[in-house]
Amino acid sequence: SLELASVISREISKGRGSIIRFTLEEDKINLYSSSQDEGTFDENVSALVEGEKLELNYNARYLLDVLRVMDDERIELRLTGANTPGIIQADVEDKTDKDRFLYLILPVRINK
Repeated sequence: SLELASVISREISKGRGSIIRFTLEEDKINLYSSSQDEGTFDENVSALVEGEKLELNYNARYLLDVLRVMDDERIELRLTGANTPGIIQADVEDKTDKDRFLYLILPVRINK
């Protein structure tokens, strides 16, 4: 889903990469991107989400770089706010301490 959303958003990102809006809700993550020429991408991905609804923007390239090197079916994404860094890691239950990596991801601020 992230790869498809990044294709749509490339045109409007003005050299900053493919910016995707993520909306985290109870049991899903919504990925949204749009472009005047390419149209829109709006898709929900099932997820276990704890906490309040949160909307943030990320550069898809950085997220894709992380997901491509992880060989896990499940990942954990820890976020505290729309303008604070987040952490991506493999599902803790499946890894020993030496097999665990943490990836830091920064959100992108969008002027509306």
